[in-house]
Amino acid sequence: QRQAEVLAPVPSPKVFYTRTVPQAGDLLARPDGRCAELLPPEAGTDGRYLIIDLGREEAGLLTFHLEAPAGTILDIAHGEQLHDGRVRAHVGGRNFADRYICREGENRFTLPRRLGLRFLEFHILDFSRPIHLDYLGLIPTDLPIDDQGAFLSTDALANRTYDVAKRTLQLCVHEHFEDCPWREQSLYGGDG
Repeated sequence: QRQAEVLAPVPSPKVFYTRTVPQAGDLLARPDGRCAELLPPEAGTDGRYLIIDLGREEAGLLTFHLEAPAGTILDIAHGEQLHDGRVRAHVGGRNFADRYICREGENRFTLPRRLGLRFLEFHILDFSRPIHLDYLGLIPTDLPIDDQGAFLSTDALANRTYDVAKRTLQLCVHEHFEDCPWREQSLYGGDG
C-alpha cells in the first residue's frame, strides 16, 4: 500500500516544480522557485508514489535532481497510457521501468537511454526523512526540423490529424527514423 500524489497537467504541460529556469521537458516546477518536499510515508504504507502527466507524448532523457536519505529507492515506470490509474509499464512480459538507489544527500542523475512517454510514475520507498525534489524531467532529444510545408483545411479533424502526424514524425526522428518513440526505437527489416 502506497500513498498517492497525483500531479495533473497544467496549461504548459511540462512545467510543475523546479528551482532551475523551466525548460522544455520539465515535469516538476514550482512557480515560487522552491523545491517540493515529499514527507515520509505514514504508518502502514511502504512508500509514496507520484504520477506525472506530460500532457502529450515526449521523447528525451530522464533526469532528476533531489536530496534523499541513503538507500531511498526510486522505481520509475514510464509509458504512453494509464491502466487502472497507473502507468502501463508491464507489457507483453516486458518491463518498462528503472530502479535508482539514492546515496545520502544530493542525487543528480540522467538515464543514458532515450525514453518515449507521456506518463512517469515514481515509486519512492525506504525513506524516513523528507525528500526534496528539485527537478524531475526530460532532456529533450528532438532534432530540429525545417518545417517548410503547411496544411490547412476547413475540416477541424483533418487539421488535428495533420498536427498529430507531424508531431509523431518529429518524435520518431533521431539518429534514424524509428517505429515509435516509446519502445520500438529502431526499424526492422520488414518495415522497409
